Amino acid sequence: MRCLLRNQQSARCYARVTSHGKQKWFSLDTDVFSVAKLRLGDKIAEVDKQRGTVAHVAAGKAIISSGSSLL
Repeated sequence: MRCLLRNQQSARCYARVTSHGKQKWFSLDTDVFSVAKLRLGDKIAEVDKQRGTVAHVAAGKAIISSGSSLL
């Protein structure tokens, strides 16, 4: 679930993203709602990318770079 919220007192905009049953809030560093709408998409993409990385590691599908060695 994704949501764009605005604080009434400070007029700051925040993204609220629910991932794995936990709610996370991120400041969008703006008080202009139209700018916040644009930044919301970027923040969602960033969170989705992180979520996919965690899922791959948990499933044992992590990619090991060619320069690293396992001991």
